[in-house]
Order: sequence, then C-alpha cells, then structure tokens
Amino acid sequence: METLEEIVLWEQMVSRMDKKLAHRINVYEHSEDILSKAQTEFRKLSSIFNKKDIGFLILACLLHGLAKFEIRKMRVMKDKDLAKMNPLHHEEHSMRANRPYYCSREEIINCPVPFDAIILNPLYKTPLMECLKPGFKGTNHRFTALGHDPLLGLVFGTANIMTGTITRSDFRSWHIRTEQHERLKRNGHIAAEMLDTICEPASTVAIFDAVYTRIEKEGKDGWLTLGTALAKETVHLLTDVPSTMSLPIPFVSAISSDFAHRLSLYGINTGTIAEGAIANKVINFIIAFLHRLCMEDGVDEQSYKARTTKIITLASMLATSGDLVLTLYQAYLGDMKSLRKFDLGGYLCTLRKMVSSTRVINQLECEYMHIKFQEELDRPLT
Repeated sequence: METLEEIVLWEQMVSRMDKKLAHRINVYEHSEDILSKAQTEFRKLSSIFNKKDIGFLILACLLHGLAKFEIRKMRVMKDKDLAKMNPLHHEEHSMRANRPYYCSREEIINCPVPFDAIILNPLYKTPLMECLKPGFKGTNHRFTALGHDPLLGLVFGTANIMTGTITRSDFRSWHIRTEQHERLKRNGHIAAEMLDTICEPASTVAIFDAVYTRIEKEGKDGWLTLGTALAKETVHLLTDVPSTMSLPIPFVSAISSDFAHRLSLYGINTGTIAEGAIANKVINFIIAFLHRLCMEDGVDEQSYKARTTKIITLASMLATSGDLVLTLYQAYLGDMKSLRKFDLGGYLCTLRKMVSSTRVINQLECEYMHIKFQEELDRPLT
C-alpha cells in the first residue's frame, strides 16, 4: 500500500507533466505568432542601418571602386609598361643559338617567349611560299598561338619555350630563330636588330618528343630546364592577363581563333573575367574577416552573419552598378574600348552573390526562428 508521501510525490509529478503538456500545447497553438515575432526580431537585429555596418559598407565600396579603377587603368596600358610592373619580368633580347628543337636554360631565361614572334623569314615573301605563311600578326598572335592559351599554354607554350618553336591554334608549328632585321627608329635612322623570326615549319609531334628525350637524357638538368620553361610561361601569361587584349578564354582559340579574337573585342576574355573575379573574392573576404573581428560579445551569431552577407552583397552591387553605368556612358560617347575595360568578372561574381546571399540569409533566418521556438518550448515553468 502506497504511503502518503509517495502519493504526494506522484501527484506533484503528474501536475508538472500537466503543466508542461499544457505549455507545449499553448506554444504550438500560438506558433504562428511566436515565429512571426522571431522573424521580425531577426530582421531588426540583422539590419545594417547602424554606424558600424555603414562604415564597413563604405569601406567595401571604396575597395571595390579602387579595384575597378586599377583594372580599367591596366587595360589601357601598353604591354611593355605592364611587363615592367611585374617584379618577375626582366629585359629580354633574342640571342638564340638556332639549334633545332633545343634551347638552353640561358636562352630560355634571356630570350623572349617564341610564341610572341610575328616577323617572317624572307623566304615567305617568295610566290612559292606565300600560301604557307603562318599568319601571326601583332593584332592576332594571342589568339592564334597556343602558347597564349591560359591552360593549353602551360603545355604547348612550355614545350615551345624549351624547343624554340611556335604552335598555331590548328596545332601546326614553326621554328623560331634569331635573325638580323633592319628597323626604322623613331629618330629616322635605320638600325640592325637581332629579332625572333618565324622560319621553316616544324613538327608538333617532334616538339614534344624533343622535350621527352631531353628529360630522359639530361635527368635532373632536364627537369630543371622544364621547370624554368614552365616558370617563364607562367610569368608571361600573368603579364599578359591585365593588358588591353588580354588572353583568350581557355580552349576557345583551339576551336576558333577568330571567335576568340571577336570575344575579346567585346570584352570577353580571361582578363576581364579573372581579374575582377579575384579582386571581388579578395575584397569580400577582407570585409567579412574584419566585420567578424569586430563582433561584440553577446550578439546573436545568425543575425550578425546576415549583416555581414548584406554588407558584402550591397557593396558589390553598388560598385558593379557604377562600373556598368560608366561603361554604357563611355560606349554612348563612342569609346570603342569601353567593353574591354568593363569588369565582367566582378559583374558575374555580383550576380552569383545576389542569388546565394538571399539563400544564405533565408537559411540564417530559419535557424534563428527555430532557436527561438525551441527556447519557448524549453522555457522553465513557474
């Protein structure tokens, strides 16, 4: 038979369970009001209309604006001036030993990359050789020479540098030799210069065979030469990226060099995409890091993350909108190069950020509402 004390304890436990059940039923009955209140509270907490967040927004806009200004400035600079800005670039002169399918490390370091050559050997001026002209010119060689492809260039360009050759977008190749040419100087005098010259056709298969044979025979020295050629190729690509014509989009020139050239004229190339995209990512990371660093104690984490996302997205939108308006205005005034100066990469990143930020903020809002609802369920009963 139960004692009085056990009966009292049992009644107390039943009473607590009744209260808890009644509380939970009440919470679920008023769940719409609770969630609506939590949503309103989250949106108030995640507002960026405060001194600190507005300061970060202004800083982000200034950084984006500065990046776009520098990108525009670089895209109208001459290639030689851009090369001087690259700390890894140095003065180059054609001094090849003219050995077929072979360049020493000294030649690789001190000579220009062979796929920049546009001067033809006099033999191509004869009627018999007219039809065999490679077709490389100052205006198209970045789209017709595979050494300028941002990805294929790491393979073909490196092999060209090791063997003193140039490979066209249709995978046909030519030897590059150092030959003397007379050139008219600015002062009106004619001077003889040793320049890279496109000579007789070469075998593309033989180019890679020469690279393989050299590594196999020379061992460590062969690998060192390959590394030197790859480094030379990489530095050259990085120097060409921010220039006016920049580099083609990877693989496009191998499909159609004319199409790659046309895209670049309309401002769609590696430079217009990569530069802005990288700058946009770096600036967003810096702002997010600094904003997180300034987070006060006791601040709700979900709402603070939403504030950071809003700052980054809004700053990107404002900077990109300004860049777009300026480009359209310059095009209206007749600036034919306005599209090349437009930060296409930053624009694409901004569009992606606009889509992803909405999803991220909605997810953070749902998490906050869930936490508040759970807190209401777990609230101690009096």
